[in-house]
Amino acid sequence: MVQPEPMAKRSMACSQGVGGAVDRLSALPIELIHTVLSFLPAPEVVRTCLLSQQWRSLWRSAPCIDLDDEDFGISMMTIHDGTLEEKWAKFEDFATNLLLFHDNTSSLGEFRLSSSIYNQHHIDRWIRRGIEYCPSVLKIQIQVYPRFKLPPIVGSNFCHLKTLYLQNVDLGSHFAGLFCSACPVLEDLELDNCEFSGNPSQGITSSSLKNLVLEFCEYNTDYPLVITVPSLANLRLMFGCYEYGISLCKMDSLIKAEIYVAEYETTLPQHSQRELLCSLYNVTCLKLVGFEVEVFSPDKLPLGSRLHSLFLKDTI
Repeated sequence: MVQPEPMAKRSMACSQGVGGAVDRLSALPIELIHTVLSFLPAPEVVRTCLLSQQWRSLWRSAPCIDLDDEDFGISMMTIHDGTLEEKWAKFEDFATNLLLFHDNTSSLGEFRLSSSIYNQHHIDRWIRRGIEYCPSVLKIQIQVYPRFKLPPIVGSNFCHLKTLYLQNVDLGSHFAGLFCSACPVLEDLELDNCEFSGNPSQGITSSSLKNLVLEFCEYNTDYPLVITVPSLANLRLMFGCYEYGISLCKMDSLIKAEIYVAEYETTLPQHSQRELLCSLYNVTCLKLVGFEVEVFSPDKLPLGSRLHSLFLKDTI
C-alpha cells in the first residue's frame, strides 16, 4: 500500500512547482495534453496559457476548437435580459481572435460552433475560417430561426472530413455538389432541422458514408429526395417534409434502419411508403413509425430474408 507523502515533503514539492522547478503537468505527453484540452470549453483552453511559460502558446495547437455562446452567458433564456449586445461583443471578439491565432500548420481534429442567436456575417466568417483548418469533425449547431444559410465553401478543405453535423441550416443550392465531390472519407452525416433549397434535384450521394441521420428536415422541391449511398450501414429518417417521397438507391450494405413518416397528421403517400420499404431488402433490424397498414401486404412488400428484428409503432 502506498503511503501518503509527509506533509513537509509535499509542501516542498508544491513550492518547487510554483517556482518552476517541478512541472509535472507539462511533463505529460503532448498528445495526452491535447486530448485533455479537447474536453474543455474554449475560454478554459485559452486560460491554460497562465499555467507556465511552456503553456503560454499551447492553446494555439489544441486539436479542437469549440465556440459556444453559452460560455459567454448567452442562451435562449437570456436573449431579452438587456445584456445581449455586451455578451455577444465579448463572444465575437474571443471567437475572432481564437481563430485568427490558431496554429495552421496542421489539420484540425474538430471544429464546433454552437449559437443560440446569430449574426449571419460573424458566423459565416467563423465557419469559413474554421473549415480552412481542414477539420476531421465539423459540427454547426444554430438554435434559432431563420435557418442559417450555409456559405459557399472551398471543397478542398473537406478532404479530411469524417463527421458532419448540421442543425437548423439552410443548405442552399451547392450542398449536394460539394457533398458528392469534396468529402472522400466522410463516414457520419447528421442533418437536424435543415432545409434542402435552391436546387430542384438535390440529393445525397456518397461512396464512403456509413451512418446517415435526417431529422425534421425539409425538402421543398417537386422531386423525391434521392439518397445514393452504397456503403451505408445505418439509416435514421425521422419525420420531416418530403412531399414527393424519398428514393433509396444501392442500399446493399444497409443493415439497420429507423424510419418515422407521420408528423402532425401528415405523412408520405402510400405508394412512397411502399417504395421506401422495398429499398430496405437487406436490413436485419428495422423500426417503422407512422406507416399505413396497407403497405405491409405480403404480395406488395418483399421484405428481405435477412430481417430478424421488426418494430412497428403508430401504424395507421
